[in-house]
Amino acid sequence: MKQSLFICTILGCNPKIPFGKIQLLLTTVVVSCMVTFGLLLFLHILYPGEDVMNLEVISNIFTCLSSIGFMLSKLTLMLNKRKEMRKIFQYIETVFWRIEDVPDETERTECKKILLQGVYTIHAWSFLFILWLFLCLKIKSLPLKCYQPEWIPLPFLIVLENVAFILLSMGVIAIDGIIMNLFLMIAIQLKMLNREFKSMFDTKDENFIAEKIVKLIEHHDFILWFTSLINETISASMVIFLGNIVSNLCIYLYHFSTMNSIGWGIIRDIDVLGGTLIGIFGAYCVPAQICINEAEDIKISAYFSKWYEHPRFKRHISMILARDSLGITITAGGIVKVDLETALRVVKLACSYYCFLKTVTDI
Repeated sequence: MKQSLFICTILGCNPKIPFGKIQLLLTTVVVSCMVTFGLLLFLHILYPGEDVMNLEVISNIFTCLSSIGFMLSKLTLMLNKRKEMRKIFQYIETVFWRIEDVPDETERTECKKILLQGVYTIHAWSFLFILWLFLCLKIKSLPLKCYQPEWIPLPFLIVLENVAFILLSMGVIAIDGIIMNLFLMIAIQLKMLNREFKSMFDTKDENFIAEKIVKLIEHHDFILWFTSLINETISASMVIFLGNIVSNLCIYLYHFSTMNSIGWGIIRDIDVLGGTLIGIFGAYCVPAQICINEAEDIKISAYFSKWYEHPRFKRHISMILARDSLGITITAGGIVKVDLETALRVVKLACSYYCFLKTVTDI
């Protein structure tokens, strides 16, 4: 989380830092670079010059424009939702249970394993990002053809595109990394809550049990509300994210089907495709699925908590089991549920669009 927030500081969109002149300057530089690059791509469609404007070139431009729009939507999210994001971080620091407070070492290890999934995802992203930089230097050409005014030298355009891609990649990794960590932190809270529900009748002190049940229900209510807050904050951005994923997967699959030989350009495309898949599975859908699974286990933990040894609390257990309908649901735009099944459907949809695109071009 700290590394992601540091990158957001460089991009001028760290919600934990007051939005001052320096933040405004950094954000302006990033947005200007993205908009300039996007404008040159769009002008290339209108003024292709000697290039043949076929379906492959247009699809490349469309994919890159959608990625730029995705990045700008991320910046907009972090800037427009600064108040909500600051509130989210405040609750994490003040209300969330700490892993260090878990008495059982095995349980602490299980919680840390959930966080390690986020670490592995960030490391995989970082590796692909460094590989992408190496491939860009190896190819020594424009990552993507764009409109080239006569008064702009080619080396400057190469630098502009590479800087734009670097800022785009850093922004996506950082902001998606924050969202991924939020999901994983919720999953850890639910896992700790499950543990407490299982052990709430391990003592004979019924007054202590009564206080603990109230505490657990209140924390469960907080987690449900906190998840809704995150969902409302990032929901609109996730719609653009899913659309960008579908277009990227579709276009890059088309690239692979039309290649005549394996070169550095194809390896770079594979690198981008790998980062795209890590994004949808590692940063969004798998962490969201972990949250959903942990939330569904609460009723099981409560039922197998030796409540039968304390008939006085039978009604409380019934109420907890009835709260199963208050499960966690993370959606994109309030339309698409974000989970592992959705990730697989998105990949399937992208493959279907690829087959359609391939059929059209072969006619």
